[in-house]
Amino acid sequence: MQFLYQGFTHQGENRSFNFRGRDESKVETTFSISVNLPLFARHHIGMQEAPGFCLVLLTKASAKTPEALERLHRYDVLEADLLPIVNDREERALAKAHRAPPRRFARKPSLSSQFRPFAAPEK
Repeated sequence: MQFLYQGFTHQGENRSFNFRGRDESKVETTFSISVNLPLFARHHIGMQEAPGFCLVLLTKASAKTPEALERLHRYDVLEADLLPIVNDREERALAKAHRAPPRRFARKPSLSSQFRPFAAPEK
């Protein structure tokens, strides 16, 4: 199934992202995935990431079973849906913390360089 992002509507603390899906037989269906803004803020997920997140939900559901995709016609995102993003972010931060800092080589300035080593004043 192919999905096309149609835009969003905003109502209170919820933002609904609308998609149109087209299957192999050219039948079109609409999907509306509602995101609670304080939930995204609590997990430090930006609103610019929300349409992509919803698209991932749709494509994963379409790869599974028709029933999994059927429940996304009108769906409210749960905190459990955000766990893969939060876990991935934590793993990346942990890997970055264990990585050694890059080595920086200090080289002498060349003879033609305008930078000269600081010399002590003559007495």
